[in-house]
Amino acid sequence: MTVVEHGSSLDALTAIDGDADSLPTWRRARREQGLAALAEAGLPQRRDEPWHYFPTAKLTDLLDGAVAPRSAGALDPGQVDIMAGDLGCSRLVFVNGFHDVGASRLSPSDGVTVSALSAVADSDSADHTGPPSPSTASGRTDGTVALNAAAAVDGAMISVSAEATEATIHVVHVAVPDADKTYGIFPHTLISLAPGATATVVESFIGFRGPALVDSVTTIDLAEGSRLAYHRLQSEGRSTVHLGRVDAVIGAGADLTTTSVSLGAELSRTAFDVTLAGDESSVTLDGLYLPRSGQHLDHTLTVQHSANRTTSEQRFKGVVDDDGRGSFTGHVIVDPDTAGTTAHQSNHNILLSSRAEADTRPWLEILADDVRCTHGATVGRLDDEAVFYLRSRGIPEATAREMLIEGFAGEIIDGIDLEPLRDHLRSRITSSRKPTATTRG
Repeated sequence: MTVVEHGSSLDALTAIDGDADSLPTWRRARREQGLAALAEAGLPQRRDEPWHYFPTAKLTDLLDGAVAPRSAGALDPGQVDIMAGDLGCSRLVFVNGFHDVGASRLSPSDGVTVSALSAVADSDSADHTGPPSPSTASGRTDGTVALNAAAAVDGAMISVSAEATEATIHVVHVAVPDADKTYGIFPHTLISLAPGATATVVESFIGFRGPALVDSVTTIDLAEGSRLAYHRLQSEGRSTVHLGRVDAVIGAGADLTTTSVSLGAELSRTAFDVTLAGDESSVTLDGLYLPRSGQHLDHTLTVQHSANRTTSEQRFKGVVDDDGRGSFTGHVIVDPDTAGTTAHQSNHNILLSSRAEADTRPWLEILADDVRCTHGATVGRLDDEAVFYLRSRGIPEATAREMLIEGFAGEIIDGIDLEPLRDHLRSRITSSRKPTATTRG
């Protein structure tokens, strides 16, 4: 399939109001290069190996009818607190891709710059928007990244210097669908840490009932010796199709710790593409997905070890109920002429129904000799003996099962060092396992 087949729909998504020459330099460059790359690379297809588990036909069907969104107006900050959590830190809110000033809360902090790109002067933003290229961090071209580059109307910019004493930032993306249209929403977030800097960034994707296509790109650049904790929560409306991309380049001695939790959407794919570019750099990728009836939640991880004495850890868990489907692909690449690589990978899944389905694919591509690489994957049901033990202590069966599920998932949640986020995630996970209907108002 080529872009030409969907030319009119893509034109509608990438259209702008007014003259393209009036756009800021950074946005014009991203749009032009995104359009060119999209025309060359096309949209993903099922035969593309990284998209093996994703029904790309659903994506192209949505694009045929999707339109660029309009601003949905200001949201009640209290409603954002409930849906995304009040983490007690600076917060930047975007609604349908547009900056919501009223729902945002920015507290000045030395050494920390947090802003919507639309509020940054053109001359100031040029050095912070990152390359407009639609390639991923490791140079692998992706059509959805190109589409985001071409269609994004705004974005979040976070820059942290070593002088920052405390840097915790919450970026919230809200999808407010239209009853008669399918909006294409294109969040874009740029995170940059200077040498020796430390920060925590939480990125939440929430939404209301109704059809929407969300295509998000987050770019992370960690300079030498910096440390970032990045947590990502996807809990959008059940009629949403979510495409999430996180690209990270990690410098020498720098460390990235991430947690990705997927609860919402009808169809969701979250992809991490991480390059360990400097000696003694490291990354930990933790994740949890809980698909239920009619949901397919997919995670795809690529970690490229391109330097010496680098370390990566992947720990993902799935709890699949009803006729839901959870998919995991973990790809580790160890480049030639590197030494001292350590990479561990695990994916464990619990099926709560005979109709539930889990796909797991560990994938090691080792092109060097001095390595320590392991992987493990399991798919099974709740331990009947554990359920029986709890029942023998007077605990009802339903409660016993929920306790075991909470214990299984809790190993991922407990690894988050931000207490308000842990509490919010536990609440969202509990509510996600009950029938709910979220409406705006």
